Amino acid sequence: MINLKPVRFLSFLLLFPFLIQAQPYYFNHYQINEGLSNNAVICSMQDSYGFLWFGTKDGLNRFDGNSFKHFDASASDKNSLEAITLSP
Repeated sequence: MINLKPVRFLSFLLLFPFLIQAQPYYFNHYQINEGLSNNAVICSMQDSYGFLWFGTKDGLNRFDGNSFKHFDASASDKNSLEAITLSP
């Protein structure tokens, strides 16, 4: 009597890649032309509101899905960012 379990398993392994499909993903490249303050992004994160934050050599950038808002350090503006360094 022939054991069909190995045959079924091998046929499943051969057909499995054709049965599943990966979801397509989309990746957009944003640069200075799209509003990013500098192309050299040092760090990035997403906050609880869904904003993407990018730390660049020219300051902090917030992306809302459509456009960037740039925050930088200004000595004359008391509400601007200060030059601070965060350590892990």
